[in-house]
Amino acid sequence: MQNLLFTLFAQYNIVSNNVNLVDKVTVIKNAFSLNEENIQLFFIGILYDFIKIQPQYFFNREVENEVLNRLNQLFTQDNEKFSKAFFEQQNNLFNAINLYHHILETYNELDDVAFDTSTKIKIYYLPIITQLMEFCLNHLYRFVLYIEDDFVVGKNYKEQNKLGSLKSSLNKFAYKFLTDIDIDFRNAISHGQVELNGDEVIYSFKEHGTREEVFKTIKSYELEEIKNNLFDIASGCILGIIKILMKNNVINEMYLSNIDQKITQEYVKLFLHNENVRVKTFSKGIIGTTQLNIHISIKNIDDKNQIIHLLVLIGKMLYIVFPEYERYFINYTHPYSIGGMISFENSQLHKMHEEEWVTKLDDYLSKESSILIPDIQNTNVDNRSYKFQVFPKIYGSGWEAIQIKDISLDGIKRFDAKILVEDSLITKEAVEKLLFQVVSKIRILKNQANPITKIKHGIVEADVVCISVFFKSNERKRFALLKSNTDFICTVHYYKSKSVPRIQLGFEDNFEFEQLKKFDIYWNVNFIELNSKNISNKRLIT
Repeated sequence: MQNLLFTLFAQYNIVSNNVNLVDKVTVIKNAFSLNEENIQLFFIGILYDFIKIQPQYFFNREVENEVLNRLNQLFTQDNEKFSKAFFEQQNNLFNAINLYHHILETYNELDDVAFDTSTKIKIYYLPIITQLMEFCLNHLYRFVLYIEDDFVVGKNYKEQNKLGSLKSSLNKFAYKFLTDIDIDFRNAISHGQVELNGDEVIYSFKEHGTREEVFKTIKSYELEEIKNNLFDIASGCILGIIKILMKNNVINEMYLSNIDQKITQEYVKLFLHNENVRVKTFSKGIIGTTQLNIHISIKNIDDKNQIIHLLVLIGKMLYIVFPEYERYFINYTHPYSIGGMISFENSQLHKMHEEEWVTKLDDYLSKESSILIPDIQNTNVDNRSYKFQVFPKIYGSGWEAIQIKDISLDGIKRFDAKILVEDSLITKEAVEKLLFQVVSKIRILKNQANPITKIKHGIVEADVVCISVFFKSNERKRFALLKSNTDFICTVHYYKSKSVPRIQLGFEDNFEFEQLKKFDIYWNVNFIELNSKNISNKRLIT
């Protein structure tokens, strides 16, 4: 089975990123001065990242050497004790790696987006700095410190779990570069002692010893440096740990035979990880049978047949590692398509796991297989332009449009919005006038191309505008389209022409229907009743 797994892994590398496994191993060996026999398959993907991918390849060399040398000293001192300590602390390492990759998603999404400076500080710099310190480095510090703890007498460093105390304790073991972080700044962010002033941050903290309040200022370019430094520290630490594990063969057959399924899944995540594929989660499901679910993200693979081949290889490898399940379900996300999936019966994978010929896949992917591989859209579109599209504020005297959304389809441009009105005594006729005014503004909005599915977009006029009208209120759940919702006035569908398909609306008892020119108006029956009473009362008064 080991030889078969190696063969499948070699195929997987070709299919997923067009890199020959032998060539990849050679690159890793030369870059990190490793012996080929020390390079373990489940670390190849992440090691390759530290050579080829930004920001991983900026890893802090001093941190890497510091962690490597110190942990190597411990291993040399007592390899059995070290291996036992690693086994006990492996969860901290995997938590750190998972969080590291999660934070990298944010980095890849937002790092080069040209927000104005203050916006970028609020929504990117401060959150990612906090995540890197409090989530990723916190777990790495615990991993390193708790292993150190097993080699000292009379101390219990495992009681330390706060970032500041973890840093102080690691300093006692001469970790200098690993702990080069600003705890005061982290605490200021977490405790709300941060103020934004244009392109700079002013933060405060209590001076150690004197407890005097100190104020400091950080410029936006300094925040960029802090963020980069934290990434590089985390990268260097992870690399140093991986190298010590490989060089000393800590993850050997005896170790692997004693790990549970959860930890095995973590190694499978690393095993399948490369530049274009990342395993996000594993889960279990029981749908009549036992089922293993794996959720992955795919990028830079734009051929549907290639994706199918990739999923089949993953299915084969899952079967080898986890043969006890009756069913295997793989779903994926792709930046240029809606999500796809494939499922296998255990019996299918049993028949096909040793089959090497791609041309025979159709024989195995029979009618019993569940498979959905959506079309790949235009990969030249920046998928972030759709995610981050912002529509202008639309408002008038006594009303405002909120939550404007693009809900377009292939061949049909559609918008959805909510209207809040301030006048609690507004009449039905006034609402109708308002609808014409609002739709005239919304229908001409420009929308962006959707990278994952084909939609009608651009500066062309909308075919459909859906509007729900409510009284302005400070109550939650005010947007329910129910007659019992006293804030709900009506929901409206504007159609540019009679040929546009109509939208079906359920719960007919909630509404009183009216067609007004190009508008299908569904009035809250209680609003109509209240409006009639108000009109009657006005007539009596006059």
